[in-house]
Amino acid sequence: MTATLQSLKQQNMKSEIVKLIAALKKERYKPEEVAKLRQLLPRLRDIIYGRAEVMVVKHVVDCNIDPVVPEDWKLHRHNGIGKLELELKNGKLHRLVDERGRRISLNRRRAPANVLDYLVASPHIIPDDRETIYFRGTEFLHPGKFICIRVLIQSAPGHWMAHHMKV
Repeated sequence: MTATLQSLKQQNMKSEIVKLIAALKKERYKPEEVAKLRQLLPRLRDIIYGRAEVMVVKHVVDCNIDPVVPEDWKLHRHNGIGKLELELKNGKLHRLVDERGRRISLNRRRAPANVLDYLVASPHIIPDDRETIYFRGTEFLHPGKFICIRVLIQSAPGHWMAHHMKV
């Protein structure tokens, strides 16, 4: 009887593993995400039994403060548009939303350099489908006496560099 019970438990476990694999495929998990999930398994039991909670991180950038100004540069014009929430989709930046709920495109005129500063500190959320992201909401006076904006350039897949461009 014990051997039969043991066999049933093993079959049930195999069935659940197959369902888990199907769920991971359905949600389009990448191999590196599955590896991270595997590392979290000891902590997941705490969540299941109510000893821990999962919190969704809100990425908020205060654009009312001055952005980082590169050495020897001067802030020429800054679009202080309040706080922006960076909404993520599949772990990557999907869109910016202002305090009134309006969406702001990364490459439109209003995205300030504060967002660039935030993304430089959190490169894992930068969308992979772009090569360059422009931050036209802030203009700087370059030491060479021209006005420029800051940009993020993807130098290699997943590797970003802050740069500038003349206006």
